[in-house]
Amino acid sequence: MTAASFFRDLAAFSVQIAIVVLAVAAVLRVVRMPARARYVCLRLTLLACLVVPWTLRSVVVVTHAPEGAARQAVSSLAPSGPASTGLALAPPSPSPAADGQPQVLPDVPWTTLGLLTLIVGVAARAVWLTIGFFRLGRLTRRAVPVESAEYAMVQEQLGTSAAISEVDRLAQPVTFGFRRPTVLLPDTLAVAPTSLRRAVVTHELFHVRRGDWLSLLGEEAVRTVFWFHPAVHWLTSSIQLAREEMVDELTVRATGDRRAYMQALLAFADTGGLQAASAFAHRRQLFHRILSVSKERVMSAPRIVMSVAALAVGVSFASWYASSAFPILTASRIEPPAVGRPPIDDGWLIAEPQFVTVAAPGQRGPASSDRDEPNEVTPENPIPRRTRGGSPAWPSQFAGRQMEVEVITLVRIGRDGVVTNVLDRGCSVSQGRSDEATCRAFFESAATAIRQWRYDRPVRGPLQFGVAVTFRPGTEATVVQSSDWMRYVRETQESLRQLAQETAGVSIVSQREFDQQLREVERELQGRQDALGNLRDKLRELERANQLALERGPVNTDLARNQAELARLNDQLAKDEETLRRSAQLAEATARLAQAEERLRAYRASQEEARAAAAEAAALEARVRALAERGLLAPSEAQRILAQSPNQRPLVSPSGKTPIRIPDTPGAQPPAVTRSIKPDHPLAAMQARVSGTVVLEALVDERGNVPDARVIRSIPLLDQAALDAVKQWQFKPATLKGEAVPAIVQIELEFTLK
Repeated sequence: MTAASFFRDLAAFSVQIAIVVLAVAAVLRVVRMPARARYVCLRLTLLACLVVPWTLRSVVVVTHAPEGAARQAVSSLAPSGPASTGLALAPPSPSPAADGQPQVLPDVPWTTLGLLTLIVGVAARAVWLTIGFFRLGRLTRRAVPVESAEYAMVQEQLGTSAAISEVDRLAQPVTFGFRRPTVLLPDTLAVAPTSLRRAVVTHELFHVRRGDWLSLLGEEAVRTVFWFHPAVHWLTSSIQLAREEMVDELTVRATGDRRAYMQALLAFADTGGLQAASAFAHRRQLFHRILSVSKERVMSAPRIVMSVAALAVGVSFASWYASSAFPILTASRIEPPAVGRPPIDDGWLIAEPQFVTVAAPGQRGPASSDRDEPNEVTPENPIPRRTRGGSPAWPSQFAGRQMEVEVITLVRIGRDGVVTNVLDRGCSVSQGRSDEATCRAFFESAATAIRQWRYDRPVRGPLQFGVAVTFRPGTEATVVQSSDWMRYVRETQESLRQLAQETAGVSIVSQREFDQQLREVERELQGRQDALGNLRDKLRELERANQLALERGPVNTDLARNQAELARLNDQLAKDEETLRRSAQLAEATARLAQAEERLRAYRASQEEARAAAAEAAALEARVRALAERGLLAPSEAQRILAQSPNQRPLVSPSGKTPIRIPDTPGAQPPAVTRSIKPDHPLAAMQARVSGTVVLEALVDERGNVPDARVIRSIPLLDQAALDAVKQWQFKPATLKGEAVPAIVQIELEFTLK
């Protein structure tokens, strides 16, 4: 590869990336998808941008020509008309100046300058990343480890074991490391509210659990190599934004305090982060992340699948178009016939027009023979329609045999659609003995019929594909044409199925698996019906025997005595069954009493925890006031900290059960409103002309009552009226697996001025 060919391929590669990224951006403007699906699709798009263009290269045939032929080829390739597509390789001859002296043009090494510019850009960005690593090392040496029971509880909940430390004068939290992850926190976070500290630490530990630092390093490496390409920068930034939105969603679900998390994002948005380490919040991403956190979007599985399919179609079409319009060329060497002059060794030269073949995607070359390298089946080059030919016949020497034979062949067709070769790829025999003679006979029968087939002209020939022929006695042979590109379709379907299962929490099976499960259920049901029928037959026989015995009763005194004894035993059995039933009811009541006592203890413990949390908050406020009085904390900062009073107490069910969240719990039926009370607009709010929507989280217990609620999005003059109204609501309780359970639901109450 020469420097000129390198820059030509780099330019084509850059244009292809730009086209694909523009297509992705256009599709994302039209369709909406959750952060997790968008994150996976954008990462696959980045991988496709880096890999696909090199797999769809076009071939240019060049030759190592003799000196005379080279000069003739160069002169013949000069632009002379519309059909001329070659490049003149001969150096330009000096043109005479006005005074008769040859004019000498300066020889500027543009290729060397371009290569030097690329290297300098990569080196500069690599140095910038290295400086970031050194800053991380310096901060780690200054860090002071933090031993906190609160942080330990969060790590135990998330299953992480990161080293958490505090650093003075640190702008915002930093997470880095893979084998030994480290979380560095600003020292000012120690005086922040408990809910804000928990939100920040949970966010960073989710990055640790997901191993996002390695992904960040890979994206920065791609940015370093393609430092000159704005499309790559946009794509990697979009991936990082989607990743942060995913972690934001996980953090809000884990903490249950959306308002405190939004305050944390706002607190660290104006501070700068470190390169080579993920920053907690950036100003350029703040709007999108705040919007994503404030609105809890729920998309159905079919809509997610449709959005992902639209994005996949856009990326595939853009990749195909970019590779066709701006191909990356690869050279294939041929030896032209000698022209009577000795060969020279001055490099690769393009041959004369009758020997030059440039095969761009979608173009057809000259007529081919069976010796040409066959093309594989792709979506752009599918198997053409078969226009003539019948099914293979059953071999005469195996007439009357009850066996099923499947023959696998490899068929090659030329550019005119004629079958040029049929190769044997094995066979399988069921319900019979498999040997070489059997397989050879059935293959000859299949090959004889396939050689008579005719196809439409393929897009790019010659074309090679597999054909499976299944012979069954008494029926016509079945022919199935296969291709390798169907594998990608199956992989895409499997990926979409897994994505729908992870997102919606539902099980998706194929039609074949569903039919098989249905048949098994029908067989089991039929077996139970047969058993029930047998029991009914036996019962009718017993009834007939009993009736016959009763008819003969007056003659047989022993039978009457046995009947009396049987009646007495039945009465005794009924009494015993009643005693057992009452014993079971007593045991069940005892178990329910024990469960009620356990729930009462849990409720009291939760109340104690709530009181302890309130005491801790009061102590923290007292500490902040003391620091402000002694001049160790600025009054404005103290007022800002004291003004942050999010309603962070947990919602605890009176029964002691942990409430579920709707719609985060798969399979749960949400509570339904049976009675709603419209809130009263406070007089003070009406006088102040205050209106808006208050968002609350309400706890619905097993009876459908609302024992507790808290404010998520506050309007101070309207909060208490909203809480008083929502606690009077009545619901049909939420159910999980048929059992009533406590649940937390989100309610929006709107206050308007008439």
